[in-house]
Amino acid sequence: MKKLLPLLIILFLTLFLFGNTLFPPAHKMIYGGDIYDAYFFWKNYLAESIKSGIIPFWNPYNFSGTPFLAHPNVNIFYPLNWLFIVMPLNLSFAWYFFIHIVIAGVNMYWLSRQFTDRWGAFLSAITYALGGFFAARVYSGHLEYVDAASWMPLVFGLTRKAMISPASRNILFSGLGMGILLLVGNELFFLFVLELLGLYAIYLLFVQGFLRTRFNLIIKVVTYIKVGILSLLIGFGIAAVELLPRYQFMNLSLRSLGIPYELAGSGSLPLSGLLLFLNPFYWGKPFLDNYSYRGPWPNLFEFTHYVGILPVFILFFFLLFFLLSKIFKKTRIPKVKTELWFFILLIPLFLLISFGNQIPINFHKILWNTLPFYKSIRFPARHLFMVVFSLSIVSGIIVGILRNKFFKALLISFVVFDLLLFDKHFFRLSDAPTTTFDKQLISTLEKDKGLYRLLPDFSVVSAVRRDMDFGAASMYRIQTTSDYNSMILWRYYHFVDLLNNSKSSSIPYFNVEIPPPDPASPLIDFLNIKYVLADKQFDKIADKDLDKYRLIKDDAHYKLYENTSYLPRFFLVGNAKVYSSMQAVEESLLQNPSDTTKTILLADADLEKGKNYDLNCLTESRGIVEVASYTATRIILNTKSSCNNFLSSSEVYYPGWKVRIDGIDTKIYLSNFSFRSIYVPKGDHIIEFYYKPDIFYLGGIITLVASSIVIFFIIKLKNEK
Repeated sequence: MKKLLPLLIILFLTLFLFGNTLFPPAHKMIYGGDIYDAYFFWKNYLAESIKSGIIPFWNPYNFSGTPFLAHPNVNIFYPLNWLFIVMPLNLSFAWYFFIHIVIAGVNMYWLSRQFTDRWGAFLSAITYALGGFFAARVYSGHLEYVDAASWMPLVFGLTRKAMISPASRNILFSGLGMGILLLVGNELFFLFVLELLGLYAIYLLFVQGFLRTRFNLIIKVVTYIKVGILSLLIGFGIAAVELLPRYQFMNLSLRSLGIPYELAGSGSLPLSGLLLFLNPFYWGKPFLDNYSYRGPWPNLFEFTHYVGILPVFILFFFLLFFLLSKIFKKTRIPKVKTELWFFILLIPLFLLISFGNQIPINFHKILWNTLPFYKSIRFPARHLFMVVFSLSIVSGIIVGILRNKFFKALLISFVVFDLLLFDKHFFRLSDAPTTTFDKQLISTLEKDKGLYRLLPDFSVVSAVRRDMDFGAASMYRIQTTSDYNSMILWRYYHFVDLLNNSKSSSIPYFNVEIPPPDPASPLIDFLNIKYVLADKQFDKIADKDLDKYRLIKDDAHYKLYENTSYLPRFFLVGNAKVYSSMQAVEESLLQNPSDTTKTILLADADLEKGKNYDLNCLTESRGIVEVASYTATRIILNTKSSCNNFLSSSEVYYPGWKVRIDGIDTKIYLSNFSFRSIYVPKGDHIIEFYYKPDIFYLGGIITLVASSIVIFFIIKLKNEK
């Protein structure tokens, strides 16, 4: 019981912190910025699909169609995400946060026990789990940070153990830890783990004296490389079912292009930000009902990593006494594990990276230019997490060397009281995101049972989002062209740039939604946009007096227009222009965007060699297309034509989509830069598009094989023991 007491206290304190957010009344839930902006709708789509017996590989309701299960923030194969399927949505978010903060505390306690006593380990756990990082991320609604950070101490601790003692059992458990972290889905924390382990390997080589002889150095370097490679292989194998689809999606999304350093380097910590470790609201308060923030962009939640004022002073006085002991030779510091100095040195190292462009030598930019992982990571200040991680362990080790238990208890009590007072600002109930939605607007759109898209013509800061948010499309099954989501297929995003008659990318200005499309462009019609929901303050349709739009609804924040000239989702065309490259297709879309009404644009490399594409026709009519059935992963069309045609569509092109004509597999062409097209012979045909992402099945086989091997060796080692 004595051993369990610290863990029970962590559980109780976390329970106290969450309070009534764990059991909210109907239509209430824990507040979190990104929960309200995105996660609420994603998890609803996931839960409703699974409950209906559908595997939601694809989401047709946002970005004109986009992968869903492959999204790194959906991570269905991480078991704790199943909470969103089995629990009511207004409960599940708070419980997801609660469980992971408890996991964070327990894992940090376990890690710190390798360096200090129970008192010190308990302090490390409290400063880590109840500190400002987790509190701020809860209020921000960053599920992907809270879950990944909660496993960091365990993954580092297991791999550290394998590096020190590279027995098969230790390497297996190190790989299991890696697998968990990879399943969670946040690449930033995987990068942090790799950085931490790399630095720890260097520390071991120097401190344990293995550099004294070249032979010992080679042996230890080879050992660490072996442990690292085997751990990663096991981890990647276990998580392959999640990783392979995820990285396929990422490679075809904006993430693959990286982000300009002007954007990546924003969110650097000013030197004055160090004061946040002493006064977490030094720059003011950032809350919706109490906003006085006057600090740098983007917000306080990226900068505040408060761990209590006492851990900072504990480190300060320890360093002061250590310095005095070296100067005067009389003051004696109790003996501590040398790892203390490793974690102390990590604090200024990661602070320097966090400062970014605020200091003469921009260490973050050096890493951004050197390491591929950094190309898609924003905000140098996010490295403050590693400062918190290290400072939590350091304060625990220092308190652990104190002899007076009463004094230890007093210090820990002060930290707990300080953090609970701070944390309570961030844990609060709010109305569910749908509470403010305009039900009449949604009803108007739902009543139209045709196949069409809605253009949400407003920005991420628009008040229209309270009437109908981007993500609400998947909840109400209304197909739209946008979303609040950084995982946008880059071809689709660039098509919207071309629609706006621009070859240059809009990523520096719009990176969590598509650029606002120009309603005057003919490509609006091609995208099957029947309705436009325009922000009343920035109504381009009214400004340009566009006749083809008919005003349906005029409200306080928005206007709803009907586009009277929108094109059907699928139609037959008798002309195909073939270009030498996709760059030439871009130029054509810029020069003559109206061409897509009767012509598809193809790249020569995509055509089947030796095939005769005969599009000659004696009649003016190209034929008809009827949509017999349309679901997220299966579309059935009936076509009738006396001529050979290409079937043009505004369905987004993506690997895994396949097609049959009268039961015979045929090729899908990449047309009009970003969309699906097929060649349809004359006559009557049944066409079936279906989404079968083979990469999931390949990943599943690898995961099954890897997991079976791991289980076999664990049982084998247990029997040998």
